[in-house]
Amino acid sequence: MNPWEEGIQQARAAALAILQPSESELEHGLALHRDAVVCESYSLGLQAPIDGEAVAKAVESGASEVELQYLSERMRMTRWAAADELKTEYLAAWEASGVTCSFQNTGEEGNDPMRMLGRLAHYTHLTDRLGDHVARAPSRATSSLPRPPDATASTRPATASPCRGSRPRSSRSCASSASFSSSAAA
Repeated sequence: MNPWEEGIQQARAAALAILQPSESELEHGLALHRDAVVCESYSLGLQAPIDGEAVAKAVESGASEVELQYLSERMRMTRWAAADELKTEYLAAWEASGVTCSFQNTGEEGNDPMRMLGRLAHYTHLTDRLGDHVARAPSRATSSLPRPPDATASTRPATASPCRGSRPRSSRSCASSASFSSSAAA
C-alpha cells in the first residue's frame, strides 16, 4: 500500500471510529453517497509532489525566487498529468473521495489577475491532459471559443463510470467551471 493509500485508509478509520455506524447505517450512507451527485464547491484541489531534482537544477542555474515559486506552483498543479504513477495516484484519490464534480479555485491572497490567469492555464492544461478521465464544463462565455486540437477530448459530455453506476466520476476542474469525469480511474 502506498503512503497516500494509507492516508486515505487512516482517515476512513478515524471517521468510522468517531461515527460508529452500524453495518446497515454504513451501507445506507455509502449507497446514498455513491448514487448522489457530489459537488465540491471550494476546491483547492490535489497538490502533486514537487520534483526536487528539477528545483535543485533551477537553483544551481541561478533561478530567481519568483522563477522558483512559479516552477513549484506549476509542478504542484500539473505533474499529475506528466508522470503515469502520479496520474494513477491522482485518479485513485478522486475515485476514493466520491466527489463527482469540483469547482476549481484559482484565486489567492491579493488576487493578482495575471497570477490567477496563470493558475487557470495550469488547471486547464491538467484537465485537457487527463481528457480520457475528466471533462471541463465551460461557461457559456467560453463554450463557443475554438479549442486547440489536442483539447477536444475535454469537451465531450460526461459519461457514466462503469464502477459507480450511472453517476459521473470526480475530477479537478478549472476556475469558474465544473469538471466531470468521463471514465473510472485507470
